[in-house]
Parts: sequence; C-alpha cells; structure tokens
Amino acid sequence: MAATKFTLKREYTGDRQLDSMQQARNDIAGSLNNCPFVQGVLVSVSFTALTAKVITHSLGAPAACFVVRESYGGLQNAAQISESADQSGFDVNNQLRLVAAQSCTVDLWFYPRASKQIDTATGQST
Repeated sequence: MAATKFTLKREYTGDRQLDSMQQARNDIAGSLNNCPFVQGVLVSVSFTALTAKVITHSLGAPAACFVVRESYGGLQNAAQISESADQSGFDVNNQLRLVAAQSCTVDLWFYPRASKQIDTATGQST
C-alpha cells in the first residue's frame, strides 16, 4: 500500500495557452498532493463485535480513517467503528487500533492525521 501522489511533467511549447494550461494543471496536482485525504490508502477489514483490532495502514505517520463501504460479504450489520481506548503496544506511524460495535466487514480510507488542530471558533491553528 503506497500513498497516492500526482506527478506531472511540464514541457514548454512556446504556445502561451498550452503553457498556461500545463501550469494550471500542475497547480491543481500540487493542491491535490497537499490534501491529506488524497494521500491515503484503502484497507478492507473484517471486525468481530467489540474486539479491538490493530490495522496496518503503512502511511508512516499517525492516521485517521473513515468508512468508504460497509457491511458487505453477507454481513448486514451497520458499521459503527471507533478508535480503541488502548492505543499502545504498536507502531502508531503505521498502525491504528480500532473496534466495531457489531461484527462487520468494511473498507476504510486511512489518511495522515493533521499535525495541527484548528479552533473552529477562531479559525486559528493550535
């Protein structure tokens, strides 16, 4: 599992419109590369009810996740997944311990956790 990155080569053509278009495309790719959600990985996981499970995401940084697809493979339980209270005893840069309220099979999108928190009242980073 590797994080997604968009890399684009720019070729100068001498045509002002084409060069501007390439620059705009590269600006968009740069914005996407800086978005933490894009730099994530998809992991399929089967949970047993109320049993904590260490999931390897291999991002190389503390991660968060959200459910992309839930309850497939014959299990019809709603996915209620949260971080386990015990987050010790494993590599926090490449793994996360999660627990599900019900037995379920889900696809989780792991992405690097923001290094700073934003105060929603003031908009300032803390």
